[in-house]
Amino acid sequence: MRLAEEFAVEAFDGLTALSHHDIREGSRMLLRKIMREHPERFPAPPLPLRTPKQKRRVVLRPSMRSFGSQLIEAVAKAYDIEPDELTSKSRQRHLVEARALIVDTLQKRGWSHPRIGLLLGGRDHSTTINASRNLDIYLKHSAECRDVYEALAPYREGEG
Repeated sequence: MRLAEEFAVEAFDGLTALSHHDIREGSRMLLRKIMREHPERFPAPPLPLRTPKQKRRVVLRPSMRSFGSQLIEAVAKAYDIEPDELTSKSRQRHLVEARALIVDTLQKRGWSHPRIGLLLGGRDHSTTINASRNLDIYLKHSAECRDVYEALAPYREGEG
């Protein structure tokens, strides 16, 4: 805009009706007109390169992937289901309970909620937070869930 103001002042230097203040404050339309009529003096500013904010990628290291896979297989075996069912989109009660057990076990080993969600089929971190909050309810009402929870005690010990 400063270049436009300077050019407008140059172009209309002899006119007493337009002061620098008029051009700067009250004559923005005049500036636009001058800029349209003399595009060689006012090249279009380059558009800012806006890149969409990228989410921080959560990546499972191979050791984490193998431990997570072992845990999923152990829970699937205890519930007599396929491991793929635990990473599916299904919201059947027994699958929700099994996922909550996995979330609790991994959380106690220091895993973050986004990382746990990634392991469980790309779920959002808020889903894993909800699962860990509801685990007490599942343990209270389901004998099968309590039995599997006790069987997973060795998995909850340690780190990583």
